[in-house]
Amino acid sequence: MSANAPTPNPTIRGPFSCTVPRTIQASPERVFLAWTDPERARPWLSNGGDLVLQPHGGGLFFLDMIYGDHTYPHYGRYLQVEENRLLEFTWVSQGTLGKESIVRVDFEAVAGGTRVTLTHRGLPDEKTCSEHEAGWTEILQWLEERIDT
Repeated sequence: MSANAPTPNPTIRGPFSCTVPRTIQASPERVFLAWTDPERARPWLSNGGDLVLQPHGGGLFFLDMIYGDHTYPHYGRYLQVEENRLLEFTWVSQGTLGKESIVRVDFEAVAGGTRVTLTHRGLPDEKTCSEHEAGWTEILQWLEERIDT
């Protein structure tokens, strides 16, 4: 699963980024699987909505995230996949104003679990950046609560 895809042109993205760290009480292997196995990802990443994951360099993903009484489609492609260490993928949604951004998720073994550091860069403005920081904070909380459910 360790493959790289070309990094998109950074000059066409927005200048804003956010970083959301969280320690999950599970091994890097379990946390990585929670991000890459569709059945493990569905309860928290799409909040029960449909999703398709092809976690390899150049592979595609699609998810319908359910939030409140709405469904929000998201899609992109994997840029880097290093098993149990790193995921990097493009991210396009209504929340990015239809523009492609890049999400990087680093997994680091720490005492009692895994330190997940999510960095979302290329966001178009401060408001979008703030909304994504809050959204990723909630989504990582769902991961912690629902891992292996």
